Amino acid sequence: MRNGGVSELDGISSQRFSRGDSCYVEGMPDVTHTLEEEEPSLFDESDPEWDAKRDAEADADIAAGRVVSNDAVVEWLKTWGTPDYRPMPREWLE
Repeated sequence: MRNGGVSELDGISSQRFSRGDSCYVEGMPDVTHTLEEEEPSLFDESDPEWDAKRDAEADADIAAGRVVSNDAVVEWLKTWGTPDYRPMPREWLE
């Protein structure tokens, strides 16, 4: 079915619309919705001051050696769901 087409599924007909148009499904509660009306995600906004502070903290952690290697994390993750599972090393949080 192409956009703008009508389909029937188990006695419920629906009309498909192009992006931004409202969608109505016969027999379902009226939940009018368009993409333009969606609330912005928390990722749609940025706070440059907050980002800069977090970047500086990360740079300080790296400079002080407070990092865990990717290889160590991969090896730990490989234990998930196996009899060899072990909790995350506490020193990773220090």
